[in-house]
Amino acid sequence: MQHTLYGASLSPFARAARVAFEEKKVPYEFKEIGFSDLQQPDYARLHPYRKLPALEVGRQPVFETVAIMRYADEANDRTPSLQPGDGLERAHSVQWSSVASAYLYADIFTGFVFQRTIAPRFGMTVDETSVEAHVEKTRHHLDVIRQALAMGTLGKRLSLGDILVVAILDSLNSFPEGQQVLEAFDAVDAYTASIANRDSFIATQAEDRTS
Repeated sequence: MQHTLYGASLSPFARAARVAFEEKKVPYEFKEIGFSDLQQPDYARLHPYRKLPALEVGRQPVFETVAIMRYADEANDRTPSLQPGDGLERAHSVQWSSVASAYLYADIFTGFVFQRTIAPRFGMTVDETSVEAHVEKTRHHLDVIRQALAMGTLGKRLSLGDILVVAILDSLNSFPEGQQVLEAFDAVDAYTASIANRDSFIATQAEDRTS
């Protein structure tokens, strides 16, 4: 079966989907797309809400990141599952997938990372008020994650929830200010590094990140 994944390498959602395919060793082709591509009529067939990523399995579309990641996980049963078998652990994985999609993306990536890294690249005005507000929100999220790691409701073993969370947290490492905020939370920084150093994350890393 042919798998074609459409996305942008700088998008944490697209990266999370790619990581799932890499972890599960499911062959796929990644096609880089830009904002203008989302408005093309053909793209609406893949994702009627014109977001990314989108997956094409043969000629069948699959959209929404978690659905794509679950498909990748279940496409190969010869590798460890990214969906825990224990009911409570699986609930926590789903919980953190939801938190990443609903809260972390908006506050950490859109409100902070995007303003510092992507907006300047496209000649957009950086909203410093937004940055200031979202730095504080980012610290709050990192503290919540710190507590979850201490309780063992996150980070027990690699799951879809971990992949989504770290895809967003690792984007903080793409610029010095973000690194400083992340490094202030030792346990979260170590957790992020332990997963971001996996081959799957290294293979999907955007090329222009800060060293």
